[in-house]
Amino acid sequence: MISYQIININANGETLMIDVESKQSWDSCIANFQALYIEEISSKTGNYKKYPTLIKMLQSAIRNQTETFYIDILTFQDLEKIKIKRPKQNQQQTLLPKNKFI
Repeated sequence: MISYQIININANGETLMIDVESKQSWDSCIANFQALYIEEISSKTGNYKKYPTLIKMLQSAIRNQTETFYIDILTFQDLEKIKIKRPKQNQQQTLLPKNKFI
C-alpha cells in the first residue's frame, strides 16, 4: 500500500468530497459521493448509519480520535491483489439428469 498522508474532506448535507494525496509522490485522487449513496453502502455492511453520523465517524478517523474506526486507502493495484487472493466463492451448479424417466 502507498502511504497516503494528506486527506481532506468537504461535506455538506448532500455531497461528500474526499481529496487524498500521497506525501511521497504527490499523486492525488478526488472523489465525490452523494449522501444517499454513502447511506446505501453502509446498509450493505449490515451496520446502517445516517449520512451525518458517517461524516462524524470519518472526521474522527482522519483526526485519529478513535480506535474503533479507521481508514485504509487502497490503490487499484491493491484491490486487484485482494481480488486475486480471495478464495473463489462456492458456486453451486445445479445438475439436471439428461434422461429422466417418470
